[in-house]
Amino acid sequence: MTTILLDATSLPKNPVGAGIYIINLVRELLRMNSDFDFKVLAHEDDFPLFRLGDDSHSQFIFLPDRGRGWRILAEQLYYPRLCQRFNAEIYHGLHYSFPLMGSTPKVITIHDLSFFVLPKKHNFLKRLYFPFFIRKANKLARHILVVSENTRQDLLKYTDTDPEKITVTPLGVDQIYFDPVSPENKDAIREKYGLPPIYILFVGLIEPRKNVPLLIDTYLKLMESDPSDVDLVIAGRWGWQSREFLNQYEPHPYFSRVHFPGYIENADLPALYQMASLFVYPSSYEGFGLPVLEAMASGLTVITTKVSSMPEFVGTAGMMVEPNNSELLKAAMKTLLADKPERDRLGALAKLIAQEYTWKKTAEKTISAYKKVLSGRGD
Repeated sequence: MTTILLDATSLPKNPVGAGIYIINLVRELLRMNSDFDFKVLAHEDDFPLFRLGDDSHSQFIFLPDRGRGWRILAEQLYYPRLCQRFNAEIYHGLHYSFPLMGSTPKVITIHDLSFFVLPKKHNFLKRLYFPFFIRKANKLARHILVVSENTRQDLLKYTDTDPEKITVTPLGVDQIYFDPVSPENKDAIREKYGLPPIYILFVGLIEPRKNVPLLIDTYLKLMESDPSDVDLVIAGRWGWQSREFLNQYEPHPYFSRVHFPGYIENADLPALYQMASLFVYPSSYEGFGLPVLEAMASGLTVITTKVSSMPEFVGTAGMMVEPNNSELLKAAMKTLLADKPERDRLGALAKLIAQEYTWKKTAEKTISAYKKVLSGRGD
């Protein structure tokens, strides 16, 4: 049986975006009845995140978690030896980076090209580290997986990667987002995170390219011109350069109605989405935009930007505006907040579209890429 080594050691403690991809892809691959023997490099503390039975322990190779620096060093010096020890025929780096040495064929997942498209939205180290491995993947990887057609186009634009070497594997959404949350559980989640009765919702890592300051500014302007009882909830952990903008808003009379509950556990997210009146995601660039798909699966009406990957799956099931335009965003929010029948219509359509995106399909497309590599057609 062919052995494939999956590197899940880059999984953060509070996973979002790419971390959710790692968790769900690994789980689906291990649950599938395929011709492959998967070995997963991971930290033992992360095992519960995969929601697998104890019998799956044998498929994991647990490594000590000694910080990012140690992981980067181990990836280059130790992981090639693990590939040899387990006779791996493919090494799959699930988050950009991979061992530069060793003869094992490599498959690499690239989540977005924001480091090329919007370099100033990242800190200096990320602007060096991730573009380095993206360029090296072009030369050294046998095959590259991307999570959207837009990311594929960006990869072709910013590197000279062979188009035949790229497979698009769109992300999926968990069934828990489709299932109705009971009123009792909603009340418990509302109390746990201190949520207001009625709110507009944003979910995601709070970092420059997500345009959270634009959303706050737009909300405050909307409350000035059209006061209502709708609050704003910004849910997510704080990223790079994310807290500095708050001081300018604190004197505003409506800023007390902007809530920051922090990182929301995945099990609690469905209730958060289902209790919201509207989901607004004004990001200036995404590799995929998983929170938008989660909101759609929850039957929530979405406003997002008509850039990068979002138009690929939102389509007519939401309202899309030009990025960085507060007036257009304000008009969209005002229109939908005042029209519940339209919100209900768009939410129902969004839920139908979201059903097409499953982690099983992501895993099946990934398996197809592995087979392409093994047949000699992946380079």
